Amino acid sequence: MSTIAEWLASLGMAEYTERFAENGIEIDVLSELTDQDLEKLGVLLGHRRRMLKAIRELGQPPPAAPRVAAATPKATDAEAAQLYKTMLTYAGRYTLEGDKITHHVDISWNQFNADLRRFVEVKNNQLTIKTPPFMSPFLNKQIVATVVLERAE
Repeated sequence: MSTIAEWLASLGMAEYTERFAENGIEIDVLSELTDQDLEKLGVLLGHRRRMLKAIRELGQPPPAAPRVAAATPKATDAEAAQLYKTMLTYAGRYTLEGDKITHHVDISWNQFNADLRRFVEVKNNQLTIKTPPFMSPFLNKQIVATVVLERAE
């Protein structure tokens, strides 16, 4: 194929020749076209699928969706196991009395079904939630777990 018009005609879609020409699309950029690009050109869904298939068959696959890099390095198996053992996830209602919040757990992933009492403080744009002191089974010492959330602007 030497021109976009010939390629479109070979697919039985010559009606898109003008749209491709108006947008400066030539054979050399076919491999960079995405479904979204073709949709912006007004190409019908079925035709977009046929065009993308034809592009793949030319040996020039359309680009894959961009990959997002992980924000942090991947945890080792030992680190992941430790996180799994120490993670607490729950949902339910809560009551707030002064600086104390009580989470009334309705459901949790580790079948925890008691009320959780925490201390809260709101300062500027931050919400701080702290546990009462407790003995950590992993650190073998008394600690206070703290979560700090910042208000979205």
